[in-house]
Amino acid sequence: MNKKLMVGALAVALTGGGIIGAALLPSTDAAASDATAPASAAPVQKAQTQQDNDKEVNDDGAQAASITKQQSIDAALKQTAGTVSDVQLETENGVAAYTVKIKDAAGTQHEVTVDATTGKVIPEND
Repeated sequence: MNKKLMVGALAVALTGGGIIGAALLPSTDAAASDATAPASAAPVQKAQTQQDNDKEVNDDGAQAASITKQQSIDAALKQTAGTVSDVQLETENGVAAYTVKIKDAAGTQHEVTVDATTGKVIPEND
């Protein structure tokens, strides 16, 4: 009898502790977290908005491109035959440009830069 009572009491204690522990955890609801966000959360948000070092064009700059992504791929493939592995819209020397990564038949990786305004291939400075 004593063992049954102890098992029941232990089950209630564990269940109650789990419920109380869950209630004390911070909410994952976006609205609730905004209202109760500590002051230390502000620097984290600022860090997320910083630009990275390669000066990728933000969404506003991406809309300023005169040629499409596909047109940049076509121009790059005229320069270097192969298979396109990646295309990024970035800023090169203050000019919006697509960087097209191409793998040729020999397996060599090439990077071709195409002016996003004119569609012309920008020569590399080697």
